[in-house]
Amino acid sequence: MSPRPWSLALALIVAVGAVPVRAADKEPVEGGKTLSEWRKLLTSKTAEERMKAADALGSLGERAKASIPDLLEVLNKDKEYEVRESAAAAIELIAHAADGKGPEIKAAIPVLIKVLNDPKAPDHKNQVREKIVHALGRIGSKVEALAKMVVPTLIDVLKDKDFNMIGFAADNLGRIAEHLQDAGKKPPAELKKAVPVLVKLLRHEEEVVQDNAKDALKKIDPEAAKKAGIR
Repeated sequence: MSPRPWSLALALIVAVGAVPVRAADKEPVEGGKTLSEWRKLLTSKTAEERMKAADALGSLGERAKASIPDLLEVLNKDKEYEVRESAAAAIELIAHAADGKGPEIKAAIPVLIKVLNDPKAPDHKNQVREKIVHALGRIGSKVEALAKMVVPTLIDVLKDKDFNMIGFAADNLGRIAEHLQDAGKKPPAELKKAVPVLVKLLRHEEEVVQDNAKDALKKIDPEAAKKAGIR
C-alpha cells in the first residue's frame, strides 16, 4: 500500500522538528526587540529608553504603523522635549515608508497640528515643531486628500516668528507641490493661497528664507515666480 499524502506531510514535519512559521506571521523586529516590546518601552520610566523606542519604531517604517497612536500619545504628553522630538521624527519616517496610506496616518494629522500650535508644549529652539512640520509635509506629499488637510497649517507657519520655521514650512509646501506633480497627481488648490505669502518672503531679512521661498514658488506657481523675477 502506498503511503497517504497526509502521512508524508507529517513525516516531513517530524523530520525538520517543527511547523515552519510563515514570514507574515512574524512580528517585526528591530534591534533585537519586537514591535510590541518597543511600543511598551514608549512608557518606560527613563527618557533614554523612550527615545530609543521611538527611534526603533521609526526604523521599522511601514511595519510600525500600528504604533502611531502610541507615538502621538508620547508627542502630546511626554515632558521631555527630546522624547517628543524622536516621536515626531518616527511618525514622519513611518508615514513616508507607508506612502501616506492608512487610517492611522490620516488620524495623526489633527494631533500633529494641535501639538504644533500648542504654546505650552515643552520644546527647545522649536526642535519638536520643526519635526512636526516635516512630518506634515511628508504626509501631504504622498496623498492629495491629506495635502488638503496639512497645507493651511503650513501656510500659517509661513508667518511664524522663527525664521527657521518659516523656511521649513516653505520647503515642505514646495515638496508637496513637486511630489504630487511628479506622481501625476493634482496638487490641492489650497497651495495657491501660499503664493502671495511666499512672494512677500522674497524680501525677508534672512537669506535662507528668501531661498526657500523662491524654490517653493517655482514649484507651486511657475508663472508667479517669473513675475516675481525668479528664473
